[in-house]
Amino acid sequence: MDMRTFAALALALAAFGCTGAGEDGLPPAGYVTIELTGPRKGTDRIEAWSREGAVILDVYSESGIGRADISPGPQGWPPGLVFRLHLKGLESFSVKFGEFHLDSSVLSRAPYGQLCEFQGRKGPDGTTRITEASSYWMSAVMVTEEGASRKIPLEEGYFEVTVPRAVLASRPDMLRVQWIDFYR
Repeated sequence: MDMRTFAALALALAAFGCTGAGEDGLPPAGYVTIELTGPRKGTDRIEAWSREGAVILDVYSESGIGRADISPGPQGWPPGLVFRLHLKGLESFSVKFGEFHLDSSVLSRAPYGQLCEFQGRKGPDGTTRITEASSYWMSAVMVTEEGASRKIPLEEGYFEVTVPRAVLASRPDMLRVQWIDFYR
C-alpha cells in the first residue's frame, strides 16, 4: 500500500469518527468499513485496531446510546470482530444482520451474568434465549484494569463483545450494531 492510499484510508476513517491502525502499521480499513449512524454520532467515536487478523473496535459513547453500520472490506469479513464498549453498564448490545438479530446484555447486579437472545425470521415473537453452546452465542465480558473494582457501574475498563464466527461466516452485506448503557 503506497503512502497516498494509506493517507486516504486514514482520512476516511477519521471522517466517520474512526481512528486506529493494526499492529503491522496498516489501517484495518481493508478489513471493515465503519459508519456511525446513531442520533448522537457527533459525540461517539470508534477506534479500529487489528490483532492477529481480527478487528478490534473500541467504542466510546458519551451519551451511552449509539449505532454504527459495519461493512466488510474488499477481502470480506475478518476472521474475528470484537467490540470494546467503554460504558458504565451494558444494558444491550445488538447486531442485526439480514433478517436476524442478536442481543447481549450484562446484568447490572452481582454476579453480573449475561443474557443472549436470537431473533429470526418470525418477527418480534420469534426471540429465543440462547446459551454458550449455540454457534450464535455472543460473548459479553466485563474487562477491568488490574486492581480496579469489578462492579457495575464500571469506572475503569470496558465490556468486550465478540461477534460470533457463525455471523461472519454467513457473509452479511452489513452489520448494524447498537449499544445502550444502563447509566446513560
